[in-house]
Amino acid sequence: MAPAGAGAGGRGRWFVIAALAAGATLLTVAIVDLSTREGGPPRIEVSGENEAQALFGGLPQDGDRLGEGEAPVSIQIFNDVTCDDCSEQFLETVPGLVEEVVRDGEAQLLYRHYSFSVRAVQTGFLAAEAAAEQDYLWQYIYLFFASQEEAERVGVQGFDEFLQALAASIDELEPEQWERDFAEGAGPDGEYTQRIEEQDQVARELGLRDEPSAIVSGPSGTEILQDSPSLDRILEAVEEVQ
Repeated sequence: MAPAGAGAGGRGRWFVIAALAAGATLLTVAIVDLSTREGGPPRIEVSGENEAQALFGGLPQDGDRLGEGEAPVSIQIFNDVTCDDCSEQFLETVPGLVEEVVRDGEAQLLYRHYSFSVRAVQTGFLAAEAAAEQDYLWQYIYLFFASQEEAERVGVQGFDEFLQALAASIDELEPEQWERDFAEGAGPDGEYTQRIEEQDQVARELGLRDEPSAIVSGPSGTEILQDSPSLDRILEAVEEVQ
């Protein structure tokens, strides 16, 4: 005769074995599911973070202005961050201007959104204005131009994530505040939309062509430089208007 409780113990052992087998089956199914499932959105790779920090760190910023507000010369930069062929001109001129005339208080830079397409207001412009709300417009614009190939890679479907990644890449900028400002300032009647439309209107009235331009103003006059002016040409204009 089997000892008392032997039947119950046998059933318990079989229950444990069955549970373990079921668990193993579920684990196998989960592994197969993970291995066959399509991947999520591609990871956004932002370029130029260290360069932007080194270039703009320690310089005063106020909205669209970079440098001392009392600087005798102002350089208005008209450009389009969504323009495929405009990043080179920006990246080849702005760093030199910062080192040559902005850091020593000789000039201040002012960024102006100017669309080279039929739409005056672009989503990228609005995103940059949201960064300007926290006085990080120049870092945002720099990263946008430095990462244009990445923007092209992710395309329209990943563009919102791209804009968010730029904001998250700037030290001390609050991404959540950036998102709130972006949402509030955009839209047909938004503050950023109106500001961008005004800047576009100024460019049209000045007759600026659809290329990066710079307007250099100082005590001795104003120079309007069109067709992607070089660093040397802008620096010459600074000397001419002093």
